[in-house]
Amino acid sequence: MLILAYIGDACWVLALALMAGAARDASRRVVEGATFPLLYRKGQVVQRTSKGWALSAYPMMALGFSLILMVESRRPGASVDGAWLMFGLRMATAPLAVRLHGLWLAGSMEILKREGAVKP
Repeated sequence: MLILAYIGDACWVLALALMAGAARDASRRVVEGATFPLLYRKGQVVQRTSKGWALSAYPMMALGFSLILMVESRRPGASVDGAWLMFGLRMATAPLAVRLHGLWLAGSMEILKREGAVKP
């Protein structure tokens, strides 16, 4: 069932690449020296941080989560049912991570646009 682990890896690599690409595009659009909204609630900023830290925090957390799932999918002695269950979990969480990152990034960019910190 190693093929399922490889397919799960490929799905997560694609998800992480999409998150990194979106973060890179956002980084290019934000003016230098702008503090990035890391956490916000209903359009109100709760916490801000530097642009580099904010844009790498969520993809790095997703990378950590994907590595945990990768190790678990290759656990020795796992049953066939366990392999399929782990495959399903990996295939469900990768697009979910991309979607959550996209929602956070869109909200942050909207806040920065209102503040005039986004290049035209």
